[in-house]
Amino acid sequence: MNFFLPILLTTFLLATLFLPTLTTNAAPTQVSVDSAWLTEVISPGAYNHVRDGDASTVSPEDYLNRYRSLLGVPSLTTNETLRQSAKNHADYLLKNGIYQSDPHGENSTAAGFTGSTPDNRCQYLGYGDYCTEVQAYGDGDLYSALDSLMMTPFHRLSLVHPGVTEIGCAETGNWIVCDIGLRISDYWAALGEMAEPIVYPAEGQVISTTFLVNETPMPYPAYAGKFIGPTLMYWPAGGLIEPEAEVSLY
Repeated sequence: MNFFLPILLTTFLLATLFLPTLTTNAAPTQVSVDSAWLTEVISPGAYNHVRDGDASTVSPEDYLNRYRSLLGVPSLTTNETLRQSAKNHADYLLKNGIYQSDPHGENSTAAGFTGSTPDNRCQYLGYGDYCTEVQAYGDGDLYSALDSLMMTPFHRLSLVHPGVTEIGCAETGNWIVCDIGLRISDYWAALGEMAEPIVYPAEGQVISTTFLVNETPMPYPAYAGKFIGPTLMYWPAGGLIEPEAEVSLY
């Protein structure tokens, strides 16, 4: 069993409707019908994600781009500076654990300190744009961590946001970190340019029927540590909040 505890840096303002149900018939999404890299759920109820096929031939960043492609979101470019920044923070976490004052922070007096925020750590290496991150701890590999993060309501948003452009992921011990780069102007412009809504899961996408509620921040406090159904996502075109959305179960 692969288990990950996701920890999210919540710095994005998002216009998103969350629906904790099993599936949706929301606005149509153009997706590939190729299911060659999809696999069935192994031991339903034990895993909180579905491994999206053989990951041995792709980088973690391109593995995430599979998800973005399914959802109709532009692919991210792999950035080596972001990879190194993620690696530095993963190394720090292995040595020191979570900084209690801020799950995404670092103690300036601790070994391996490179910055008190994700953006500081990226700038430490000369990265010129804004940087945020997702991180997780668990006994699976980096690909399993990405699968798990895609099942979480909050982390998924950072990973599929149409306004982010670059990413770099790293793994040290049981810690995984992905640093995500964006230009603030592009970030907001991308929302306004969305021609189609983003719907998760996409039409024909295979996902787990269970989600282990272990995300930080906690999306469903009443179900902390328990398995519930997956959280669906409907992100309106244009990034605007719609007062209503029709959802049908089948």
